[in-house]
Amino acid sequence: MLRDAVVLDFLCGTARLAKELLKSGLRIHGADISAEMLEVAKERLFGYGGRGNTEVMDVFELTRNDQQFKAAICTRVLMHFLLRS
Repeated sequence: MLRDAVVLDFLCGTARLAKELLKSGLRIHGADISAEMLEVAKERLFGYGGRGNTEVMDVFELTRNDQQFKAAICTRVLMHFLLRS
């Protein structure tokens, strides 16, 4: 992937993975429904020259189609979804 490409880290939580991606030269846009988790994420992403940012976003109401991302990742989240009976 190109250096400085913008990657969407969807349901990023506290941005542990995003921080590692920033170290590799990517730009990260972290999205999560939890404002509290994103506060931790902001602290973790601070100090990378503005290459990491966050946004409160609900996965079930995603309407964005601005095509600004080169890739999207979503890791370690399935266990947080409840099964519907």
